[in-house]
Amino acid sequence: YTTALPPIAAKRTVVFSEGLTHFFINGKAFKMSDPPTYVVHVGTVEEWDIHNVTQEVHDFHIHQLHFLVKEINGVNVAHPYWADSVVIPHSLKNGKPGTLVLIMDFRDPIIKGTFLFHCHILDHEDAGMMAKIQAI
Repeated sequence: YTTALPPIAAKRTVVFSEGLTHFFINGKAFKMSDPPTYVVHVGTVEEWDIHNVTQEVHDFHIHQLHFLVKEINGVNVAHPYWADSVVIPHSLKNGKPGTLVLIMDFRDPIIKGTFLFHCHILDHEDAGMMAKIQAI
C-alpha cells in the first residue's frame, strides 16, 4: 500500500502458550464449535500485540488478509513489511514473552465472514493453537 493507513480502530493482545499436550491461543485450545475469538469490522485496521510465553518459536498466520510487521521484541522494524505469516520469538531469558506488534488490515470487503488465525507449525495448529475471527 502506498496510501496512509486509517487510525487504529482497536488494540488487542493475543497470547500463544502451551501445556504438556496442547497448544493455546489466549488460554484456549481450538474447537471447531467455538464462537469467534474476535469480531472485527471490515474497513478498519487494528493493532495486535502478539505475545509468545513459551520457550519455542511459533509462526503467526492469518487467513484472508495481510498485516504490517511493525515491531519485534519491543524494537521498531527499520523497514516495516506486509506479510500473512511471521515468526513470533520465544520468551526471553529475563522471563518476558517474545512479542510482535502487527497492524492488521481489515479494509478489503472480500474478507467478510469467518476465518482462522493460528500457529503455522502444523503440529501446534493440530494440537489447538488456532482461533476463529469474524469480519462483519
